[in-house]
Amino acid sequence: MSNSLLIRGASQIVTVSGRAPRRGKLLADIGVLRDSALLLRDGAISAVGPATKIEKLKESKSAEVLDLDGRVVLPGFVDSHTHLIHAS
Repeated sequence: MSNSLLIRGASQIVTVSGRAPRRGKLLADIGVLRDSALLLRDGAISAVGPATKIEKLKESKSAEVLDLDGRVVLPGFVDSHTHLIHAS
């Protein structure tokens, strides 16, 4: 079983990447990639970019493939804010 996953066929990949957290007007630039693919290894992003480039990588050849058929890939936003009163 492969420990790599190739995600392809997305209409968009939202990266929200950058050098620092975005604030104010910079929040409007979320970094959308089109015609791209995403390669994961051991649950972490290994490569992201143009589909033609990512799908040619040696690791992509043996990866499990998830074809999204035009869906969108975006990061999961997790609010880890809590208070000790809520601990069980």
